[in-house]
Amino acid sequence: MAYPSEADIDAMSQQELEAYIAEQERDDFAVGSAKTFALGMGLASLVALAVSWELIAAEMAQLKNPLTQLSCDINPLVSCGASLTIWQGNLLGVPNAFVGAMAYSAFVVLAALIGAQVKLPRWIWQGLAAGAVVNLGFVLWFVSQSVWVLNKLCPWCMVLWAATIPMAWTLLARCAVEGALPLKETASRTLYKARWWLVGLTYLLIVLAIVFGLWQQWQAVLG
Repeated sequence: MAYPSEADIDAMSQQELEAYIAEQERDDFAVGSAKTFALGMGLASLVALAVSWELIAAEMAQLKNPLTQLSCDINPLVSCGASLTIWQGNLLGVPNAFVGAMAYSAFVVLAALIGAQVKLPRWIWQGLAAGAVVNLGFVLWFVSQSVWVLNKLCPWCMVLWAATIPMAWTLLARCAVEGALPLKETASRTLYKARWWLVGLTYLLIVLAIVFGLWQQWQAVLG
């Protein structure tokens, strides 16, 4: 990249100088934040991938012996065995963990490409944005099923939720900055700045749902 000389800068009009400074700020933002974002996305995806494999192993053990005691069956409230064989755990006709393992493997690869500053086409960013929305929606839906239908909490699922929520919101924010969302630049920057507030708000809503939605179950277990 060729940088202008002092003479070139002195010859710029005020408008040209402001446009040049804004462009430099965008470049610095894109490179610097991409590395941090890719690291976070990669780590979250690896955690989610590991959890997916743990759930797959638990389901395989349960299929071999329906009476087996799984390591994630801690008490009547915190248990994963009850959620593995019901339809909520097999939305596409196969275990959710299998779908998750494939999806998070793709996220790991894409995080590596972003960290290496590979220029991804816009349609990939749009696909990532769609994946983030689906991921976040699935987490919120499964939280509602766990609290108000199953009345149980899967410990591995909670780890998955904890990793997926920040990844989904930061991914959406990054996609907005990359121009993959139908938002104006001001709205995209606002979303990017608010991403961690949105993560915190989502965590708070889930904690409140778990505490108050399962209040009687908590009393039975802790009492």
